[in-house]
Amino acid sequence: MPEDSVNEQLIEAATALAEQLTLRSHRSRRCGASWVGIHVLEQSGCLQLAHAGLSLYSGNAGLLLLYAACAALKLNLGVGPSVCDMVQMTVQPITDLLDQPACVVRFIEFAGLGGVSGIGSLIYSLTCSAGILQSEDLLRQAQSLAAALPIEMITASDCSDVMGGLAGLLLALLALYRQAGDGWVLELCRLCGDRLLANARPVEPGMVAWPSPSGKVLCGMSHGVAGIAMALAELSQVITDPAYCQMAMSAIAFENHCLDPASGHWLDLRGAQPAIMNSWCNGAPGIGLARLAMYRAFAVEPLLSDLDRAISLVQQDVDDSVDQLCCGLMGQGELLLTAGLWSGRQELVDQARELAIRVLDRSGKRRQFRLLQGLRPDLSMPGFFQGTAGIAYQLLRLSKPSVLPSILAFETSREWFSGSTAAALPG
Repeated sequence: MPEDSVNEQLIEAATALAEQLTLRSHRSRRCGASWVGIHVLEQSGCLQLAHAGLSLYSGNAGLLLLYAACAALKLNLGVGPSVCDMVQMTVQPITDLLDQPACVVRFIEFAGLGGVSGIGSLIYSLTCSAGILQSEDLLRQAQSLAAALPIEMITASDCSDVMGGLAGLLLALLALYRQAGDGWVLELCRLCGDRLLANARPVEPGMVAWPSPSGKVLCGMSHGVAGIAMALAELSQVITDPAYCQMAMSAIAFENHCLDPASGHWLDLRGAQPAIMNSWCNGAPGIGLARLAMYRAFAVEPLLSDLDRAISLVQQDVDDSVDQLCCGLMGQGELLLTAGLWSGRQELVDQARELAIRVLDRSGKRRQFRLLQGLRPDLSMPGFFQGTAGIAYQLLRLSKPSVLPSILAFETSREWFSGSTAAALPG
């Protein structure tokens, strides 16, 4: 199919999803926009309708990125308020936290510090949306939220991962520092990095890892060492301290120690027995994105070998059980897209687009995206990582990757594929 036709199909599908999300929003002048989502109860596995919240993972911060993308591409949704109005209404509940410092503390106590589900996710969403829209107002709001962070909650945190902990906050603050250049933000980054160093635990000679909230040491981007090592590597680009580099590489040594010899996959260590999950959260797609970020910092050949392994695993072992970004096809495609853009391998970009078209064709036949295993076909989820907002954003990114950054890699600009560290990946 010609590229223009594919782009038209991607944008049309994304626009339809954005329209559905707008119609499903609850809006008021005083409170802005909000959504009802579906939460999985951890102990029972049951699904429960609940307020979607504010986080990038499931709530307003993720929806903000979608509406910012729609506004940047000048899309007309044709329903409800304008796209620009939806940006303002979606951001309002986030910035309302700034009305009282106690609100920020309560949010962190409830959701954590992290860059996907915690306060860091709000800072990152505001920062990234500011870059997409070239909005000084959104950037100031990101700065204000970062300035409201209680220092003692950073220096005392034992949660280190990207999802809800220090590594995710660090990635968000680094994004803000790259956009705004504030020295005080860099000092917050240093605090996060130093606390990560303190939280690391030796697991084998030359290997370190960080205990998850369950007490286990894990692989992967969301809860494991891949995301933490990525954050430390990116910190080393702006703060010269060999300890950050050494710790990051020691973490990678642990993760590569956890390769399954039969399949070549990095193991998912969360359960009673090691398993394999080929997803952004706990598998090759997220680990590959983390290795690419680290290679940009260190240009160490083994990182490139890991990236090539991750790409091959995605190509050879596609898991099409669900469609969404966190655990599904769209997240697998993001590794192919980002690696292809960075290395100049057009075939990887084409494969990412082919995965998206597969998702659209299948959802068209089913009249529903596959978001969670066992989710009733008449139910949907608005969120970014497991819902339709993330699918819609990713469809737009595939059509305009020079305009819209990779959220799964915590990008904020096109600097990802510039510079002298770009290299040709093995074919």
